[in-house]
Amino acid sequence: MASQALPPNFIPLLDSGDRVTEHQSIRIRYGKGYRHARPRGINATDITIPIAFILDENERFQLLSFLDVVGTWESFRATLPGYSERSYLIEGAINEKMIGGSQWRISFNVLTDYASNQPSSLLFVNGGRLLQTNQVSLLLRSDYA
Repeated sequence: MASQALPPNFIPLLDSGDRVTEHQSIRIRYGKGYRHARPRGINATDITIPIAFILDENERFQLLSFLDVVGTWESFRATLPGYSERSYLIEGAINEKMIGGSQWRISFNVLTDYASNQPSSLLFVNGGRLLQTNQVSLLLRSDYA
């Protein structure tokens, strides 16, 4: 599914929390001190970025409505300060805090969504059944005779 774009009137700020980079690997220990490690897949680095918005009551309602649609299961496209445009998933809870008058601070963490950032996708044919994602095609044969 294509990512929805964060509405352009919402400008995210990098929050004061820590940007977390986590490298996923598979490690195997053999006898006599020998070890082997490799990345866990082609996108083995998770990057979590805390972001925040300072909004009035109307903007708060609009942003929360958008976030309710994407939830934590669908990615959205955004350009964060210091980053190029890419797709993100919401990671964890969405925090709301009234900071005075009618101003609200909305904050949450986003996780880079590598699946939606890929420029192409695949079409699979397996046993006469068609499974499709977006643009590129690949034919898989189930028999190797």
